[in-house]
Amino acid sequence: MNTAILYILAIAGIFTHPFHVAVTEMSYNMNRQSIEVSQRMFSDDLEKGIRSAYGISFDILEASQAERDTLIMRYINDNFHLKKNKKRLTIRYLGSEFEEEALWAYFEIPASDTENLSLRNTLLFNEFDDQQNLVHIDRQKDLRSYIFRRSDKEQVIFR
Repeated sequence: MNTAILYILAIAGIFTHPFHVAVTEMSYNMNRQSIEVSQRMFSDDLEKGIRSAYGISFDILEASQAERDTLIMRYINDNFHLKKNKKRLTIRYLGSEFEEEALWAYFEIPASDTENLSLRNTLLFNEFDDQQNLVHIDRQKDLRSYIFRRSDKEQVIFR
């Protein structure tokens, strides 16, 4: 009997993860005058976030690419705000792809430069008390990293 319980717990552990982290990589492309963004979230966490935020039935694996991208774009727009001089910049969503248990979302944000930027990152904060969002930024070899938590949702990233 104990062996059966351990087996069930081991199988269940395969389908869950003990921490809640989203990782964002941002890089300023001076030639294109845009900030290129790659965002990695656990697929099941993102699915839960979208369901909860919009009160819909949504299966991230079964949805069409168009439906998935529409909802991911909406969710990112609602929870990831880059501001320049306190004015919100527009996100141009490029697409997404799966990588094992995660989903990568890609977008760019037009910006003539990276001065006076702040970021509000509330991805998945309404779903998980322990959610942390890591942001790594490369601005022409000036590398910076930030951690966003429920208690620290908005930060100045460049003055």
